[in-house]
Amino acid sequence: MNTPFVAILLLPVFACMISTNPGADAGFSLAASTRGVPHKQASKTGPERVPEIKRGLKLSLELDRQSYALGDTPVMRISLKNIGKESISLYEDMGWGEASSLVLIVTDNSGKGLPNTIIQDARDRPPYSSEDFTKIKPGHAFTFKRALFLEREGITSPGSYVVTVFFHSPVTSEFAPEKLNVWTTEDGELHSESITFTVK
Repeated sequence: MNTPFVAILLLPVFACMISTNPGADAGFSLAASTRGVPHKQASKTGPERVPEIKRGLKLSLELDRQSYALGDTPVMRISLKNIGKESISLYEDMGWGEASSLVLIVTDNSGKGLPNTIIQDARDRPPYSSEDFTKIKPGHAFTFKRALFLEREGITSPGSYVVTVFFHSPVTSEFAPEKLNVWTTEDGELHSESITFTVK
């Protein structure tokens, strides 16, 4: 399946994907935030935000540290865990952008958005085959790591900042393979907890 990628600027990117689901392979994909248009949930981000659960699926976010220097590249650990009673299948090639699976929002500690320096959007389009999905059994998780590029996200000075990740499926129910119990666009959006970190 071909997945065109649209970008204003291409820069070297680190994005390691791993999974606790034995059926998923590790690999690498391009990672960058997409905030050309403010995300519909961006104004609600903040330290008080907690992850929500839908259909037994929970999105969580961790950073490798709580404090960084301006030249550092934080690493995010993103996890989608099935805490329900039925297996759920997720579209495995999770790109960044409103047209794909993940949206990254970074604000200052007051909730004000930052002027990012790059706009990218992975566009995932049908048809989809069963091989494009990974099945998460109850109690298992699909976990991957992505880099958080500070300058690209508008962080150019010391301070306290907040990062939140949003997940939605680019696959509508019309094009979801049958018998996989796919998480589709119609299932809505999940958000992680909001993580506060410091840049010195």
